[in-house]
Amino acid sequence: MNKPDAIKILKDLIEDRLQKCDLADILIDIDNRTNFLHHFLPPGDDSGVSSLARRRNALAAALAIGCIIVCQRMAHASGLNFHEISLVADWYLTEDAARHSSSIP
Repeated sequence: MNKPDAIKILKDLIEDRLQKCDLADILIDIDNRTNFLHHFLPPGDDSGVSSLARRRNALAAALAIGCIIVCQRMAHASGLNFHEISLVADWYLTEDAARHSSSIP
């Protein structure tokens, strides 16, 4: 089904006015403002992994799951450790954590 020319023109006008942003940059900015990633981090810090690395792994796992990319591909594409990303995705990206992260005031 072809779209009418007016719709194509309108779509192009809208796309030209929208700033192009990287999804990871947007999520980092939102986390800096709201600290939502802490909902997807394991409790405590006995893993020996730095807080920054834990947040990075949570972001990578959230992107992988949100974009329907398996953690192995995300690890390969990003150069991050598969097991660290997979741990967050398998154990901490839960429906309950997502519900808590989206209820930030």
